[in-house]
Amino acid sequence: MRRARSLERIIFGKNGPSCLRAYRFPLHVISSIYGLGVRARLFLYGTGFLRGSQLPCKVISVGNITLGGTGKTPTVEHIAKLLKEEGMDVVVLSRGYGGRRRGKFRVVSDGNRLLLPFREAGDEPYMLAQRLEGIPILVGRRRDLSGRYASTQFHPHVAVLDDGFQHLGVKRDVNILLVDSQTGFGNGYLFPRGPLREPLDQLSRADLFIITKVEELDTCGELEERIKSHKKNAIIFHSNYSPDHLTDLNGGKRLPLGYVKERRIAALSGIATPAYFRHLLERAGAKVVEEIIFPDHHVYSRRDIPIIQRGMHKAECIVTTEKDAAKLSGVIKGDFPTMSMGISLKVIEGDHFKRLLLNLVVEP
Repeated sequence: MRRARSLERIIFGKNGPSCLRAYRFPLHVISSIYGLGVRARLFLYGTGFLRGSQLPCKVISVGNITLGGTGKTPTVEHIAKLLKEEGMDVVVLSRGYGGRRRGKFRVVSDGNRLLLPFREAGDEPYMLAQRLEGIPILVGRRRDLSGRYASTQFHPHVAVLDDGFQHLGVKRDVNILLVDSQTGFGNGYLFPRGPLREPLDQLSRADLFIITKVEELDTCGELEERIKSHKKNAIIFHSNYSPDHLTDLNGGKRLPLGYVKERRIAALSGIATPAYFRHLLERAGAKVVEEIIFPDHHVYSRRDIPIIQRGMHKAECIVTTEKDAAKLSGVIKGDFPTMSMGISLKVIEGDHFKRLLLNLVVEP
């Protein structure tokens, strides 16, 4: 397995190196200072000293309380499509992590045309813009500003905040919090001693919960109880992903999933949860003989070619994620047979989730 060492791996790995013990006390101190800052900010918003802006449309926030990938972007896509299919005009407001910002906010897509390259938009907003036809995508740190602009230009019924749980600068009508079934809340500590972005008592701010990457419903009981210990009457849904299709990056041709069945594959990714990507490939029947893993949001360049090349010595082809595919365009340039794997998200209690969500965002 080819992997760049990352801070996340060292800090959050189950069996970190023995030298981690030497860092436990300073990590605890930094975590405590971070926690004081988080609680001070929450207190200022809670007392009204700081106020969130009210947008002239309904607002749905999709976020999490941990670092790493819980499936926010696929869930935003799912919700935006669901609302669009119900005849609503929708915009997506993203921070645009990793993009090169110019100005306070920018329009990635007006719903019809891509207006920014991925280096300026950020990988996840760029992917959403490719997949969400008829839905404008905007990026900017201050989503009150991008939201007001979107309201005047696109007149949406609903704005969906991607990674919005901590973005208290915008009032929301529905607060959806995602929890990864594979990792839960980690060791329960705040960053950097653990993966939490906020204390667990802030679970009470969520209106709906979605436990993601669920293989079997009966494995979620302990995690559900932990959620309910902080929000007694929590409304909890469950979602999972399925491999959907393949796209040849060298020609753009769409291929059936059966193409990778029994083939020797090198799994290439720069995402928060590469192990789950491997799991999905193996569900599609691929023989994953090598993993080429880069840090989350990695921007590829020709300097990465030797690492990719070494990872190909046992494999027949490379399969990467849709998030990584745009960033690899122009880098690999036909050097290797490479394709991306698309996934589809399903909310297991889909009809109930749809009815409840529509009831929350439709004017009485």
